[in-house]
Amino acid sequence: MSNYNPRPDQAGILDKAYELVRSVLYQVTARWLFYRLLQEAFFKDKDAYKTKFLPLLSKARKSFYKQWNPGTLADDTRVSVIRGPDG
Repeated sequence: MSNYNPRPDQAGILDKAYELVRSVLYQVTARWLFYRLLQEAFFKDKDAYKTKFLPLLSKARKSFYKQWNPGTLADDTRVSVIRGPDG
């Protein structure tokens, strides 16, 4: 059970976002999810991705809010390949 209690508008975004996650058979990324919410006018512009959406989503996932958990979305982080002196 989560102690996280988002504002009603944030809870609405998270509920719709989870509905979108469950609407497809594959694991989606945060960016995919944001653009779907942007299309449905949950956000006004692309700037909201870093300023509003990612912090909201991160808090929900780390707090295990409702069905959210750290593994809900696919990780789209770019991984750096660091090679030693032997290349």
